[in-house]
Amino acid sequence: FVAVATVAAFFISFYANKKWILTALTDEVDASLYYEIIKTGRFYNNLALEHLQAEFHTGNYNNAVAICNQKLADPKIGKNYPYIYLSFLANVYFRTGDSVRLSEVCQQVNQFLASQKKVSKSLKNWTDAIPFYEAYLSCDWDACDAFLNPEQPSTSELARVTYSYLAARVALKKGEID
Repeated sequence: FVAVATVAAFFISFYANKKWILTALTDEVDASLYYEIIKTGRFYNNLALEHLQAEFHTGNYNNAVAICNQKLADPKIGKNYPYIYLSFLANVYFRTGDSVRLSEVCQQVNQFLASQKKVSKSLKNWTDAIPFYEAYLSCDWDACDAFLNPEQPSTSELARVTYSYLAARVALKKGEID
């Protein structure tokens, strides 16, 4: 009984810490705090995705690209979960203005999606920005606006900041702002 209680307490503590750590990014939008927490390595055994998020959200795009390429080269990950790393690459290339690479990554995501018998909710969530990027690249402003005005907006502060950033990029490209 004591062993079970100890294990249960550990997992509850781990979940609570993980949830708190994530709020540093999603609610407080403090990417540098999140980065420092992740770099200590005390809360996670597998830091790959958290490390990638930390690099991305602190603007270390070269490091984020390197992590994505390393994971995509791994046969187990590259075959089964490429959409996670491709979605980060697309986001990096969008933010850095690399339209050629962004277009290539969007094509890779679409090929992966076409190869799937079923599109899970997780897969859909990870790849939901791809149509926005394609619309942006083709200057389809109606499609961009539809993406930026979802029926159920996220309650995450990070999501609100991200949507504001995307809207500003669209307005800039449309010539609505200087």
